[in-house]
Amino acid sequence: MKNLEIARVFNDIADILEIKGDNPFRIRAYRRAAQNIEGFAKDVAETPPDELKKIPGIGQDLAEKIREYTGTGRLEAYEELKKAVPPGLVSLLSIPGIGPRTAKMLFEKSKIKNIDDLERLAKKGKLRELHGIQAKTEEHILKGIAMIKRRAGRYPLGTVLPLAEDILTRLEKTAPVKDLYLAGSHSLDEIVDAARGLKTTGTSPLLTTQKALLSREDWA
Repeated sequence: MKNLEIARVFNDIADILEIKGDNPFRIRAYRRAAQNIEGFAKDVAETPPDELKKIPGIGQDLAEKIREYTGTGRLEAYEELKKAVPPGLVSLLSIPGIGPRTAKMLFEKSKIKNIDDLERLAKKGKLRELHGIQAKTEEHILKGIAMIKRRAGRYPLGTVLPLAEDILTRLEKTAPVKDLYLAGSHSLDEIVDAARGLKTTGTSPLLTTQKALLSREDWA
């Protein structure tokens, strides 16, 4: 399913628009669309355009963007929008406590363009000199950066889940078991290796006959 991928793209667009100080109604429209796409039961890639527009928050424009992404794997408007902000600036939003407005302020006041810039100033105690950032906030930011670095090598759910679901679908057709479920916490490399292994073994360590949950936290 492409739902999570498209939801991520729409949320990224909303983040960039907020960093730029764009129209709040436009920002909310993308966030609402992302939320409803993520919760949509069907695969949007296989949903007719007229039915897409029945999803709350999806009008003609966003329906066309969904079709463009599912058809080409990219969204031209998104690619152009990413050029409007420094490449590493959006990555700051992955740090707990830093939203689009804070990211914009950090860039405008201290020319912080990425996580390395942020960590360097935080370690020097320079962030607390900025309006709205206290010493405790600075400490939380450093902890958040450390957490992200520990998770290096893991991938967003929107990247991993489509691969895992493809493996699951193929195994359901070939594996001699009754029930298969996604399970565990694995890296993208493990999933790719498992997919390759299907060619010869028909089994995967990423799947189990015991029902388990795949949460955002597992793959974050």
